[in-house]
Amino acid sequence: MDKKKLLVKGIAFSILTAALLLAGCTPAPRLGEFPVGPGKVDQEWQEAHPFTITPQGDFVFTTATEDDEEIQVPANVTIEETTEGCDAGFKKVICHCVMDFSTYSKFLFWTGAFDRYTGTTFEELDIYKLSFDKVDYYYEEEDERTEDGIWRRDMILYCPEDYDGAVFDVGYASLDTAYDMEDEYGYHFERYYTMDQLPNYKREEPCYYFTYTNE
Repeated sequence: MDKKKLLVKGIAFSILTAALLLAGCTPAPRLGEFPVGPGKVDQEWQEAHPFTITPQGDFVFTTATEDDEEIQVPANVTIEETTEGCDAGFKKVICHCVMDFSTYSKFLFWTGAFDRYTGTTFEELDIYKLSFDKVDYYYEEEDERTEDGIWRRDMILYCPEDYDGAVFDVGYASLDTAYDMEDEYGYHFERYYTMDQLPNYKREEPCYYFTYTNE
């Protein structure tokens, strides 16, 4: 995929998104088919795709610069739950990720969230919703980068108050994986996926998985 085309598509999508939001419109949710949806249990998927939960706190992950140089990034994750600002029966699960990129100016990294029982991804739901059994899930990310190269990203999942399946992941990304995402899935996902279907899952570099309970 040509780099300029990827950038232009990204800018075009951002402009379209802004126009829709300013007009008071919310884009329609993406189409998807789920044999089993969030909050349910897909035993077959769980057995085929085990993953290890990393306790919240300090860790170091591998990612890449835009020049394809592999780098080691010190990071810290904490997760909280709150019902503040939510409708009755709903909550926010917030994963605070702080990454130290003070040595580098141009780099990539991966973050996301998925349902631990089915693998259903919540990525790309920042202005969309995932609906299953008439229940809506929303996901968004908020970023702040300081002058000294510290990147703070909050990954926020809006979900039912009794939902306990949120897993947040942090790990490797490169221009190659970005192009893989574009070539295989489109710049913005056209349907829902499970986490094992995304390009970064198939890489040798480890991805780190976190939950509110550390379990």
